[in-house]
Amino acid sequence: MDQQRFQISYPQLQSMFDTGNLQSGQSSEILDQIGRGVEQIFRSLESDPKSGIQDVSDRVEQFGSNKLDPPALSPFYMCMYKQSKDFCIRILALATVIMFLMALFSEEPFEQIVQAFSILIAICAVVIIGALTDYRKEKQFRQLYLEQEEQQKKLFQVVRNGVIQQLNHLDLVVGDIITIKPGDNVTIDGILIDGTETVEVDESMITGLTDSLSKQPISRGKNCFIRGGSNIFEGTAKVIVLAVGKFTYSNRMKNDNQIKEEGEEELIHDERSPLAKALETLAKFLVFIGCMSALAMFIILELYMVRELQELQEKIFSQFTLKKVLSDFIDAFLIIVLSIPEGLPLIVTLSLAFSIAKLRQQDIVIRNLHVCQVLGGIDTICFDKTGTLTYNNLKVSSVHIASEERYHNLQSKDPIFRMLAEAVLSTNSAFLSEETINQIKQGEQEEGQSEHSGKSNKKSQKSKSSSSKSVKSTSVKEGTIKSDWSGNRLDVALIDYVELKLKREFVYEYLEDLKNQIRKTIPINNYGFHTEVLQIRGDKYRIILKGKSKEIIEKCSQLNISIPDNRDFELYEPGRFLLQDCCNQVMNQEFSELEKKAVLNYNSQSLKTISFAYRDVQINNLIEQDWNQLITQNNFTYIGTIAMRDDIRQEAKRLDSALKMGSMSVMILTGDTRVNAVNVAKQLGWVSSDQADLEIQRISEHLPKSSQMEQPNIIEPPFINTDEQQAIKITSAIMECPQDEIAPLLNNKFDHQQIPSSATLKTILILNFQEYVIRIRKILNDSKIYYTHQEVNEKNIVSKIPEILDDAIASKAVSNMNKVLQILADLNQHQKHQFLEVYSNINESTIGYVGDGNNDAIALQTAAVGITLGKTATNIARECSGVILMDDKLDGIELCMKYGRNIFLNIKRFIYFQLSFFLNSIAIMLTASIVLKQQPYTVLEVIWLSLVQDIFSAIALSTEIPQDDILNRTKPAKRGENIIDKFLLQMTCTQATFQYLATLIVLFLTPFIFDIEPSYKHDLHALGAEFVSEWAVHYTLVYHLTANFQIVNLICSRRIGQHEYNVFEGIQKNKPFTVMIIGLIIIQQVIIYAGGKYFKTAPLTILQNLFCLFLSFGAMIVFWLSKYFYSIQKK
Repeated sequence: MDQQRFQISYPQLQSMFDTGNLQSGQSSEILDQIGRGVEQIFRSLESDPKSGIQDVSDRVEQFGSNKLDPPALSPFYMCMYKQSKDFCIRILALATVIMFLMALFSEEPFEQIVQAFSILIAICAVVIIGALTDYRKEKQFRQLYLEQEEQQKKLFQVVRNGVIQQLNHLDLVVGDIITIKPGDNVTIDGILIDGTETVEVDESMITGLTDSLSKQPISRGKNCFIRGGSNIFEGTAKVIVLAVGKFTYSNRMKNDNQIKEEGEEELIHDERSPLAKALETLAKFLVFIGCMSALAMFIILELYMVRELQELQEKIFSQFTLKKVLSDFIDAFLIIVLSIPEGLPLIVTLSLAFSIAKLRQQDIVIRNLHVCQVLGGIDTICFDKTGTLTYNNLKVSSVHIASEERYHNLQSKDPIFRMLAEAVLSTNSAFLSEETINQIKQGEQEEGQSEHSGKSNKKSQKSKSSSSKSVKSTSVKEGTIKSDWSGNRLDVALIDYVELKLKREFVYEYLEDLKNQIRKTIPINNYGFHTEVLQIRGDKYRIILKGKSKEIIEKCSQLNISIPDNRDFELYEPGRFLLQDCCNQVMNQEFSELEKKAVLNYNSQSLKTISFAYRDVQINNLIEQDWNQLITQNNFTYIGTIAMRDDIRQEAKRLDSALKMGSMSVMILTGDTRVNAVNVAKQLGWVSSDQADLEIQRISEHLPKSSQMEQPNIIEPPFINTDEQQAIKITSAIMECPQDEIAPLLNNKFDHQQIPSSATLKTILILNFQEYVIRIRKILNDSKIYYTHQEVNEKNIVSKIPEILDDAIASKAVSNMNKVLQILADLNQHQKHQFLEVYSNINESTIGYVGDGNNDAIALQTAAVGITLGKTATNIARECSGVILMDDKLDGIELCMKYGRNIFLNIKRFIYFQLSFFLNSIAIMLTASIVLKQQPYTVLEVIWLSLVQDIFSAIALSTEIPQDDILNRTKPAKRGENIIDKFLLQMTCTQATFQYLATLIVLFLTPFIFDIEPSYKHDLHALGAEFVSEWAVHYTLVYHLTANFQIVNLICSRRIGQHEYNVFEGIQKNKPFTVMIIGLIIIQQVIIYAGGKYFKTAPLTILQNLFCLFLSFGAMIVFWLSKYFYSIQKK
C-alpha cells in the first residue's frame, strides 16, 4: 500500500465535529491530540492561513471530494428480481411448471400449454409493471437530485497559492482556506482561524434549535468548530476546511442510518408493510384451501374410478386407468389454479403505480411502491416545527416605540421612524444581488436623464422624485413574495420592513450612505450587542447598538418620543446625508418596566425581539478609545423594539382537523423550546388558547399570559398542585444532574403533571425529552425494571423496549402516556429516533414523520414513512424520505393519506370480487365432482375466469380514485390487522352463497326449464370427448352465468362501504373501468358464440341470455340487502 502524502488521521479530524464531542468539550481535546493546536494541522495538510494550499493533488484521493454521488440507480433486472420475490408470484411460477409437465404426458397438450402460457403472461405483467414503476421513480428522484444540485451551487472566496479566487463549493478540498460571510450556507466541516470577534451561526438544519450559536476564531476560544449545513447570520471569518462531501458530520449521519436500514431491511419491511404481510397471509390461506379442496376432490374422483374399474373389470395399470387418472388430476388441479390469487399482486402493483402517477401530477414524488402501501396504515403523524410547520422565514409583526405599539400608524416621514430605519440599516448585513443592484442603478440613470431634460420643470421634477421615494414599497409584500435581499433571515426581515415604508431605491441609497459613515464595527460580544460607530462630523460620532431587548432596555436612560415638534427635524434625502435626530425624554422606571413588559408579551407569543439604542459621543482617537467602557455605560437613548414571527404555513391549520377526522393522531417533535412549540400549536389550532396559556404559565412562571397582555381582564394563574411542583422539581434536577442522583425523587409518588382537564379542555401532555425520560424511568421503577448507570447517562430508553413489552402494566402505562402526548420539545436527532422507536413499538403504531432538516434525517428513516419538502428541505432530508412534497405545501399530506387508504380499499374491493367467485367456484366444482363425477368448466374456461378476467378486473379496480370523504369513512390499517374484516367476510359469504344456489339451479334445473340435453350425460369435458353443439348448451349456461356474476361483482365492488348503495356513482368518470366492463361483455359473447370446440361452448338463445342476466343482477340485489341487514344488526 502506498504511503499517504498527508500524515494526519482523517477519522480523528471528522470526530471533532460529532455532536457528542462538541457538547462535552472533547473536540478541543482531540484537536490538541492531533497536532497540539491548529498550527500542526496546517503543517500536516501543507496549507497556510495566508496563502492557502499550493496544489490540490492527492487531496481528493485521500480526503474525498465535496461532490456527493447522486442516489444509485438500481438496474432494471434488480427491480424485476425484487418483484419476483412476492409469494403469489412464486406460486404462479410453480403452477406454470406443473402445467408444462402435464403437457408432456397429455394426449392433447394444447390446452395445458395455453394455460401455462396464460399464467406466464400474468407473471410477466405483474413483474414488469412493478419493476417499471420502481425504476421510473428511482430515475425521477435521481434527476431531481441532479437538478437541485445544479440550482444550489454556492461560491466561496478561496485562497490558493496566495491568489484569492471564487470557487464553487463542489470544488473545495481539505486544507482550503475559505472566507465565510453573512448569508453563506456552509457545506464543509472546518475550524474558524481568523475573523470578527464572534460569528453567529444558525445550526437549525443540523440540531433543530432555532436560536443562533456564537462561534469564535480559535485564537479567541475553543468554540471554533463549524459544520456543514450551517447558515452564517453575522460576522466574517476565515475557515480551514477539514472534512468535505460524504465525510462531513451531516452526511456521515445520513450514511450511518442508511447502513443500519440496509442491515435491518427485512425487519423494517415486515414492520412497515402491514398490507404486504396481510396479503401474503391471505394468499397462503387461499392456496391452502385450494390444495385441500383439490386433494379431497381427487380422492373422491379416484374412489369413483376404482368402483368403475370393478364394474368394468378393467386392470388398474391400463391405458384407460392412466387416462382417467390424468383427467381427474387436471380437474383437481383446476381448483388449485382457481385458488391462486393471481390478480392480487397485480391489483397491488397497479393500484400503487396508478396512485404514484396521480400524486406526481400533484407535485408529490413517491420514491418507491413500498411507501404507498404504508401510507394507508399511518395512524400517527409527527411534525418537526422549524421549517416544516413554519417557513423558517422571519417577518416583522410588531414595532414598539415610545411605550406604544406603532406598527401600523408609523409614517415614513416621522423622524422616530427614520431614527429606527437608520439603526436597522447601519447594523444590517443583508445585501442585494448584482442583477438587482444593476437594475436600481439603471433606473437612477434614466431618472437623472429625465431630470436634466428641461430646466423649466426641474424643481417640480425633483419634488416629484423625492415624494415618490418615500411612498410605500411595492416590491415586498408581507409574507407572500420571497425577499430579494440575501443574508441572515433576521437582517432580511428587518430590511424588508423598512422597504414596506420606503422605496427600494431609497433604501439602497440610504444603506450605502450609512455604510460610508461607519468608522468601526464591533460584532456581538459577551454583552450581546452588535455595535456600529458612525461619524457625524469631525470628532462627533454616533454609537448604535443592536441586541437582546432586555439588555438594551437596561442600558438606556432616555427614550425617543414622537411629538409635534418632530416635524421641524430635517430628514435624510439621497444626495444630502445627515444622521437623524428626534425628541427624547428621560426613561424612568415606569417607562422601562412598560418596555420590558411589552418584550415579555412578545416572547410569550414566541416572537423574536431585537432592540436598538444609540448614543452621540465625542471621540478624539478611534484607535486608542476604550470601546468596552463606552458600551457598558448605561446612558444610551432607547429607539425601540421590533418583534418578528416565523410565519405558520396556512395549510397546516386545516391539516390537523382533516387528519384527526381520518382517525390519525398529530404530534409535534422539535428541537426548539416548549414555549415556542406551544405557541406554534396554538396558532395552528392544535392546542386551545387556554391550554397554551396554562402550559406556558407552568413552565415559564416569569412570563405573563398572552391573555393578560391583550385583554383588560386579568386571568389568575392556575393553582399548581403538589404533583406538578414535584414534576418541576424533578425536571430541574435532571437538567442540572442527569445521573442517578435523581433516584430519591423518583422513589416518591409521582404520576402525570399533564394540563388540568375540564369539561372544555381535553387532557394533553407537553414535555421536553428530559421529562419524558423521567416518566419512563418512574414507570419502570414501579415495575421493578431498572436502568444501568450507562443507560441513565445516555438517556437511552430504546434498550428497555423488550422489557416494557413483556410487562403488561408498564406497557399500558407508557402507551397511555404516549396517547395524550401532544408536544415533545428539546430533542436532538438521536432522541427523536429513540422516541419514535418507543412509540411505534409500545403503541403498535405506524408513524409518519414530516421534517426538512439534516437533524430530521434519522427520524425520517426511523418512521414508517418519512415526508419532506421539495424546495426548502436539505438534500440529506430528501434522500432519507419516502415522500417529497415538491411544492412545499402540506396539503399534499392529506392527499397522500387519501391515496394510501384508497389502495387498501382497492385491495378490499378485489378481495370481495375474487373471494366470492373463489368460494362459489370451489363449491360448484366439489358438488359436481361428488354428484356428477365431472366438471362443468373446461380448462380454457377456468383460465378465462380465474386468470384473464382477474387481470382485467385488477386493472379496472386499480384505477378507482379516492372519494373526498375517504378519510372519514375508513380507518388506518393497524399492524397485524386482518385485511378481511367482519363486514367484508359477511358480504363475501352472503354473495358466494347466493351465487352457489343460483348456479345449482342452472346446473340441475335448466335442462328441464329450457328442454335441452344435459351435458353431464355425455361427459363433454373429458379428455378426447366428442364435441356436439347441442350437448354443450347446458354447460354453456353454467359458464355464462358464472362469467356474468363476475361482471356484476366487479361493478358492485366499486362501493363496498357499509352505507354506499349507488354502485354506479362516478362510473362515467373512470374511463378505464368502463372500457373494461364493456370489453368483458363483448369478449364473453364472442366466447359463447365463437368459442366452439376450443371452449366447448354453444350459442344461446335470447331467452337463455335474459335468464342468466336476470340471475346475475340478483347478485346486485343481494349485495344491497346484505349491507342493509348488516347495518340493522349493528344498530
